Amino acid sequence: MKILFMPIEDSSREFDYKLTLSTILMDEDTVVYIGQHDYLYKIRKAFKGGVYLGKNIFSYKSDGTWQNRHKDIKKRGMSVIHLDEEQAIYSGDEEEWKRRLSTRLDLTGLDSDDFLFVWGDFQKKYYESVTNVAKENIVVTGNPRFDLLSKYKKYYEDDIKEITKKYGEYILVTTSFGWFNNILGNKDTFSNRFRADLSDVNQLREHIGTWAYYGKTFIGYVELIADLSKKYPNNTIIVRPHPGESKEIYQTIFKSMTNVSVVYYESSYPWIIGAKLLIEDGSSTAVEAYLSDTPVINYKPESLNNKYDMYLPDLVSEKCTEVEDVFSKIGKISNATSKIIDDELAHSLFFNLKDTHDSFSKTSDTIKKVLTKEGDGVVNNSLLWFYRLKLFLVEIIRKLLLIVNREKRKRYDINRIKFSGFLKDRVIKKSHKICQMLDKSVSCNVVNKNLIILGIDFAMKRSA
Repeated sequence: MKILFMPIEDSSREFDYKLTLSTILMDEDTVVYIGQHDYLYKIRKAFKGGVYLGKNIFSYKSDGTWQNRHKDIKKRGMSVIHLDEEQAIYSGDEEEWKRRLSTRLDLTGLDSDDFLFVWGDFQKKYYESVTNVAKENIVVTGNPRFDLLSKYKKYYEDDIKEITKKYGEYILVTTSFGWFNNILGNKDTFSNRFRADLSDVNQLREHIGTWAYYGKTFIGYVELIADLSKKYPNNTIIVRPHPGESKEIYQTIFKSMTNVSVVYYESSYPWIIGAKLLIEDGSSTAVEAYLSDTPVINYKPESLNNKYDMYLPDLVSEKCTEVEDVFSKIGKISNATSKIIDDELAHSLFFNLKDTHDSFSKTSDTIKKVLTKEGDGVVNNSLLWFYRLKLFLVEIIRKLLLIVNREKRKRYDINRIKFSGFLKDRVIKKSHKICQMLDKSVSCNVVNKNLIILGIDFAMKRSA
């Protein structure tokens, strides 16, 4: 039996494409375990062999050091494929991009037989020069989640209908000001998790400069949203904060503006696809809007400091520095369609920007080869039941303890924003939609809020 593990950290960003990818990979000899990444790691001892796909083998702890799960996963006989969720949309120049890539994983923690799925040739060349991974195992795949905005856009048609029925024609404003409007507060922004060295004056000033930039930009966006509300009273202004931001301040400021709604739940993709246009400040949402043919404005109220400009978002959007510029562009851009990006550097950074790309196919084809060669695995079902029961009891005890520890309760609640848990009816509905799109028969077993098991639905296959 071939076993594939699909860990998820941020369900709004990862779940839809990993469920789709799992369905594409499904055959009579394959079982896929999709789960919250900590949960999957904790039940690993019930398995021997298989393939682990995801970025969660490495992550930063709150003290700024690496949390390395790579060795423990490899000890279980699993093959590792690292697929990052952020690997091309950075500020600065090419040297800064390389520096950022170096912080995405522990460069010394990978083995030669591991696999790296990268977003483009730029990342491939860099990782070939700084890791022990065999060159043939570093594969340009792009990231399949972006294909849901173009080739698999039909997946969101029901969600888009629900959104437009409720909100009508809307302008989407996405914010990403976690440095300043940190959901954990400034104490976290100036912590080791943000690489803040408070003992070095030069580094501290640099850190303060970034914090101040996002603070000024945050204020500029609050002012813009208020102006949009007044200028376009017949349109809804949807504000979608980054999950690392506190949404309460937006809700407080705009509570009296009836055409402003602050939303954050599930994937941003149907919101982006269904929008009249998107306004953002240099983030992945600009590229997502471009891929979905949604016009995008890159509003930069703090335009004097181009240190924070991002190459790809700037390339695919209309840049504005004044509110009046935004109003002017809205009238011209609302009926526009995305232009073809003919930029060699952009293509080397991001495979999904190429006309000929198919990231789902590229990713699934390579995973199938790894599964065929190295994916054999076994599961000890008795041991799996034991770990599930243990984790269930631990969760109950943790919730009781969190009642008296407000700080830890806040962190727990924030993690649940990123991963709120699998809702059975919602998951089954999504799985059926994907099966219809792909003409596949897949059994989707929602074991609990942290674990889903996918396999071939033999009953449906026989009836077909």
